[in-house]
Amino acid sequence: MNHNEEWVNLIIITKRSHKKDIVQMLYDHEAAMVIQAYAYGSATDGILRALGLTSEEKKLFLSCFIAESEVEKVFTHLNKKFKFHAANTGFAFTIPVEKISY
Repeated sequence: MNHNEEWVNLIIITKRSHKKDIVQMLYDHEAAMVIQAYAYGSATDGILRALGLTSEEKKLFLSCFIAESEVEKVFTHLNKKFKFHAANTGFAFTIPVEKISY
C-alpha cells in the first residue's frame, strides 16, 4: 500500500464473538489504526421495530482506515463468513477520507 491510494474510514458493528476473526481479517487487508470498542445497543423498541431489527445489547464497534481498493474484498468476506447480508448479524459502512498521513 502506498500514500497515493484513496482511503476510507471503515466502521463495523457486529457481535462480540466475531472480534478475533474480523480484527485479523482487517489486518490481513492492511487496515491501519484499528480501534476496537465494546458497545451496547441503545435503540428504543420502537426504532428497532421500525427498522426490523432485534435488540442485542453486547456489540463490538470497530473503526479503521483502509484502502478503498480493499473495501469490496472486506465486504465480501463479511457477507460470506459472517452473513452480514442477513438481518441481525452486523453491518459495515465506509466514510470517505480526503487524506491520511502517518
